[in-house]
Amino acid sequence: MPYVNFQRLREQLDIADVLALLDWSASGYDANGARGPCPIHMSSFEGSRTFSVNIEGNMFQCFKCGASGNALDLYAQAHGMSPHQAALALIDEFGIDA
Repeated sequence: MPYVNFQRLREQLDIADVLALLDWSASGYDANGARGPCPIHMSSFEGSRTFSVNIEGNMFQCFKCGASGNALDLYAQAHGMSPHQAALALIDEFGIDA
């Protein structure tokens, strides 16, 4: 199994890029970031605001399904992957040296 420097990966990974990979669109913005439908539990209502993302802090939280974490966690949970599998996929997708 290939080695992944998770600390380095998290430093280089931008949650906005992961959200773009997930084809996520915000339904509203606030002082800290954006709100919209959850890309993990797949909110059925497009105007949903249960998912909150702090772009600057690289963190997210869903107030319905309880998912939360950083950009790597978001990708892993949205695709049902382990953190290691998600890390390898994101390293490949973005050409990150981790």
